[in-house]
Amino acid sequence: MFVPDWSPADPENLAAEAWTLIVANRELCFSRDDPDNPLIPLGDIDPKLYAGGIIRLGLYRERPLYIFECDDAPLDMETVDFRDALMRLDGEVTRAAMLGYHILIWLKNSRYCGRCGVLNEFHQHEKARRCPACGMVVFPRISPAVITAVLKDGKLLLAYNKRFTVPVYSLLAGFVEPGETLEETVAREIREEVGIEVKNIRYLASQPWPFPDSLMLGFLADWRSGEIEPDGIEITDAGWYGPDNLPRLPRKGSIALRIIESLIPELK
Repeated sequence: MFVPDWSPADPENLAAEAWTLIVANRELCFSRDDPDNPLIPLGDIDPKLYAGGIIRLGLYRERPLYIFECDDAPLDMETVDFRDALMRLDGEVTRAAMLGYHILIWLKNSRYCGRCGVLNEFHQHEKARRCPACGMVVFPRISPAVITAVLKDGKLLLAYNKRFTVPVYSLLAGFVEPGETLEETVAREIREEVGIEVKNIRYLASQPWPFPDSLMLGFLADWRSGEIEPDGIEITDAGWYGPDNLPRLPRKGSIALRIIESLIPELK
């Protein structure tokens, strides 16, 4: 079990019996001897690799778990794109890895104060950074986004987004804009991307998605009116799919696949 409680750690005073996750160039490192396990005993790591900074993520199986980033992976390790790495991990390690990735990206993006440009420091009492000059406090950024399954006559709306790196069909998704409720975002995104109206919008589930800093909020909605017309900007193809003609679906570890698989028994 993973118990999150992240904080900056002193590289000179780390728990002896601990795990660590290693990130190199924004990719997760795996031991070549154990390619399905990114957890490395901290004692096996050269301290020079994390001398520039290391983060304590919390406890995994009652042992401290750390994460740090280095320029190059150790020679005995391979690197895997974070999204692809999720397919190798179990639920608790996935949760820890995504938390760690989110924090590392935030640290890189918040080195300097956005108000006056002075180098930030860690806040003494909050999980945040603070500017020593003007006092501005910066917490890890979380960008809410909705992802929605739309049903019509026992069929599920699936779409291809041209930004996908693999040829999969998924649910429609988009970021929440200022002044919107989540339900308004659902309706707007679906209208903009495929030209249909929806009703009966209801919440399903959520998932942290640190690429780079999202919180995915899953919804289910019913078709109200309109014909599918992909916008051609993001969505280049979309259609209604039943259980017998499903296209290639999103990767394991994503909330999109979890929602789709949960709805398959309801499809006709």
